[in-house]
Formats: sequence, structure tokens, C-alpha cells
Amino acid sequence: MESVLDRRFELSDLLDAAVIGDVVQAASSCFDLGITIIDLEGRETLTVCPDHEFCLSAKGPGGPGRCNEVKAKLASQPLDEGQVLQIKSFCGLRYAIFPLSYQLDLLGRIVVGPFRDPGTSP
Repeated sequence: MESVLDRRFELSDLLDAAVIGDVVQAASSCFDLGITIIDLEGRETLTVCPDHEFCLSAKGPGGPGRCNEVKAKLASQPLDEGQVLQIKSFCGLRYAIFPLSYQLDLLGRIVVGPFRDPGTSP
């Protein structure tokens, strides 16, 4: 029989999307950034993303496919605990990926973006 102490938690066991949704929405509005929480299976648990004018224009011909490629990379890029990654999208905007862990177990990732480097234009 497995001990409760040996049990491996999943993100859905610890995250109440209704409660954290308000906090993530406030942070997204404050910094004008998208924030997505993704579990280990690559499922988006929570997504708050303001519609940036540039992102809307990228949804023209060929844009959605390229955007989906970036989303897939954000969800599947190998991530070690304690490692923060940056992914550059096809249009030059960046995303930051932070590990989400509990008691040394990796549970998923938090993706922040898109954003651009200061002094550059998309």
C-alpha cells in the first residue's frame, strides 16, 4: 500500500483555477502580459491573454499555423526544475517559461508573454 507521503501530486490536485484565476487576471491586466499555466501533460489549466494588436494581425493567412507551432513548443520544451527558458516566436516576440513545482516535484509550467525586448519593434 502506498503511503500518503509517497504520493505524487498533480497540478489539478493543488490548483483551484477559480481562486487563482482572479489573481492571474489581475497580474495579466497590471503588466499587460499573457499568463498561461500548463500541466505536465501539456494541457492548459488556466490562460489569461490580452489581445495584443500585433497578435491579432498575425492571425492572417498562415499565421494561425505558426502561432500553434509556438504554443506547442511552449508546452513541450524540456524544462528542468529551477530552469527558466525564453522562447522566441516567429515574429520576434518572446515568452518566458518558469517551472511550477511542489516539494521538489515538477508539476507543470507557467508561461508569460508575449513580450518584446525594450527598444525593439515587432
